Parts: sequence; C-alpha cells; structure tokens
Amino acid sequence: MAPGHRRLRTALLAAAAAVPLALLTGGVAQAHPFGDPQTARIGADGDTVRVTWHAADDDLSALAIELRVVESGRTFVYQDGALVPEESDPTDVDALVAAPEFADYLLKHIRVRAGGQECTGSVGSLDRLGDDGAELTFACAGPVRSAEVSISTLTDMHEAYRTLATGAGDQGHVYTPADDTAEWTFDAAAPTSAADGAGLARRALPQVVAVLAALAGAAAVMTLVVRRRRPKPAPGGVSTGAHHP
Repeated sequence: MAPGHRRLRTALLAAAAAVPLALLTGGVAQAHPFGDPQTARIGADGDTVRVTWHAADDDLSALAIELRVVESGRTFVYQDGALVPEESDPTDVDALVAAPEFADYLLKHIRVRAGGQECTGSVGSLDRLGDDGAELTFACAGPVRSAEVSISTLTDMHEAYRTLATGAGDQGHVYTPADDTAEWTFDAAAPTSAADGAGLARRALPQVVAVLAALAGAAAVMTLVVRRRRPKPAPGGVSTGAHHP
C-alpha cells in the first residue's frame, strides 16, 4: 500500500475508532459509510476495460439486506468503524455472491463508455469477494485509449459513501454522488502504480469530516448524559444517589 493510501486509511480509522459503540436495528438495511471507503482499480487491455471493486464486509452485509438476499430486521453492533464479528452473520457475503441481484446491481452502478459508446459489462468470479473484491470487465467497440468510468455503488443507501479509485501512472479519483464519472487514460507505456495519496486524501476529506461530525455529536450526547446522571454529594461528602438535571 502506498504511503499516501496508508495515511488516508490511518486518518479514516483514527476518526472512526473514536466513535462509541452503536447498536443499529430495524427492518431496513442500515448503511454504515463511516468506515473504510470503497476502492476501485481501473485498467484496460486492448478493447477491454477492467474495474476491480472492493467494499468492507459490513458494507457488503448492508447491501445484502438492501437487495433482500438475506433477512432484514437484524441487529448490528459497530465498534472502531467495523462490524463486531460475533454480531455479523458470516453467510451474508456468501448469500450476496449467489444472488443474481448483486451482479445486476454492480453493472447498474459501475458503467464504462469509450469512443462515445457504452461498453458491455460482465461480472467475473465472486468466490473471493470479501478478500479480493469483484472484477468487472467491459467489452468496448475497439481498442481503448481512454474511457469514462462511472461508479455510484452504495451511494443509493447513503450519500456519504465514497469510492477511492486508482489507475495507471498517477491517475486517481474519489467518486461521490455529485462527481460519479471520471475520464481515465490507458497507455501501455505508463507504469502501473497507486494514485497520488495526498491528492486522494484531500478529495476524500468529506468522508473524514462526516466521521468527525458523528464523533462530535456522540461526544456531546455523552457529556450531557454524564452531567445529568452525576449525583449531588450530600453534606459530609456522602452521595445521596439522587438525580439532578
């Protein structure tokens, strides 16, 4: 992992780690956009564009519920920006992989255009979805030197989701609901390396800000609760145990 990506990951995790344990329940999928962002690697070979998309396990669980491929009304406990393992159903990812709705979802939210024409997408093997992500291939009308790639995955569940995408050379883009399409160039002579980490970190700032805002709100609530629950000492230093606002 490039130093810039490590710094970005550290910033996101440090902010998320400070958020206290949160219990989420309900019949509707609970989006959790304040942990690690989604990532995408974008490349091309001849007339084919490849996009490798990866999301955290808890986000995959939320998507499985959103697509109704697992039961809803489940309980999720988050800590340090991730789902507490014992509260997560390990079959969520398996159910997502087996559901045709998932491949349809990916092809709806990840699209490629080259030479002014839409490229035909397909989803490869999903056997290692949790570890390696999903690889999508897009067959275009001819050799691809540049293409428009649109990514809007998970933003239909919560607008705070971001996708950090990298390509050949120093290309990089942070996909957001307001900026979900980017132009990518493909040059066989260009070295394949991670995009500039500092630039990606700056463009991912809204996600970090959202985490810090959640933290500030939680801290304010906790302070209010502590102040309301602190018992007033009785004369002589003995606590009465009474509640005082």
